[in-house]
Amino acid sequence: MVAAARREILVRTLYEKGKCTMVELARELGVTHRTIKTDIDILTSDYRYPVETIRGNGGGIRFSEGFSPYKGLLTYEQRQAVQSAIETARPNYAEHLKKILEDF
Repeated sequence: MVAAARREILVRTLYEKGKCTMVELARELGVTHRTIKTDIDILTSDYRYPVETIRGNGGGIRFSEGFSPYKGLLTYEQRQAVQSAIETARPNYAEHLKKILEDF
């Protein structure tokens, strides 16, 4: 797997799961613990990805509170369309649509 593709999967995995250990990430991506550490170092080096590392029991790797790697991917018109759909959607659909706006 190419490093850029692996890092994209790593970002998606951290975002979806909330917090993972290096061992979990290494196992899931089929690489070594050291490779994950290198990938995390590279992702955080340009400050695009605010990654927090928590040591000890219950620790792991996660994004800083409120961070979404996908924010800004919707255009203004798309945001307006989702907002309009929220206003007319059934309550359970409205909650999913609100989550989409939060994430993007």
